[in-house]
Amino acid sequence: MVPLSNVQYWRSPFLPGLEVACVNRSAHHFPRHFHDGIYSIGIMDEGASYCLKEGDESSLTTPWSLALINPGQLHTGIPVDHKRVSYRMIYIDDSLFRDCCYEITGLDKNWEFTEFISRDPGLRSRFFNLSRVIIQPDSLLNLESELILAIALLMKKDILESCRIDTFRESPLSRAAEILESELERSISLEQISRELGLSRYHFLRTFKKNYGVTPHVYRIQARLEKARALMGENIPLSEISCKVGFSDQSHFSRTFSRYYGATPLQYASSL
Repeated sequence: MVPLSNVQYWRSPFLPGLEVACVNRSAHHFPRHFHDGIYSIGIMDEGASYCLKEGDESSLTTPWSLALINPGQLHTGIPVDHKRVSYRMIYIDDSLFRDCCYEITGLDKNWEFTEFISRDPGLRSRFFNLSRVIIQPDSLLNLESELILAIALLMKKDILESCRIDTFRESPLSRAAEILESELERSISLEQISRELGLSRYHFLRTFKKNYGVTPHVYRIQARLEKARALMGENIPLSEISCKVGFSDQSHFSRTFSRYYGATPLQYASSL
């Protein structure tokens, strides 16, 4: 898939952990993926796209709808009939999101969206306004106000609720996830992880995919990409980032990043 040339990212200088991506007329087909520790809100400006699988009407986003994606929730992006779409994505780090929820409710809990697609025009308008303020902030006061009001409206609409579990994927394999997210610069084998868990390679592989929706290999790739994305905000050379997250071949890093984010590492870093 050819990476997008018409995508731009904005990372808030006022509130760390707040980011917007705007994509203009793209036919990019995203693979199934997830974002750990990030709430994602998709706003379609033009066209329509499936967010779970092609042909699934329940996951169809249109210019009158929002996609509300919890941390760790598998999703994709497939334009209907492979036509070009324009949209924007708001990314909110879990810590910032929880802080806002605490301000609203006084409850220090985890929170999750209860709907995947919302077709509420008032809610769409509120998050569209938030995206505009992130892109062109005039003050911290206004940005904080828009963010809190948007999250408060989710609660008012009963689309955001507190959840009792500590993670969004309650899994006996949490230790495996920790291993896959650590020491990203080194190679690791299926045998090493399964031995530490006391499982056969086959049982570990089958159980991990059942719990997390992706193979350990794909999970580690995404952990590497998320780490690379975070490092790009620290003015570290892309060649150094590539090595830090375990891509010895920079062209491989660029191709993989493009597949999951629709932009090359250079395009992404240049937009920040």
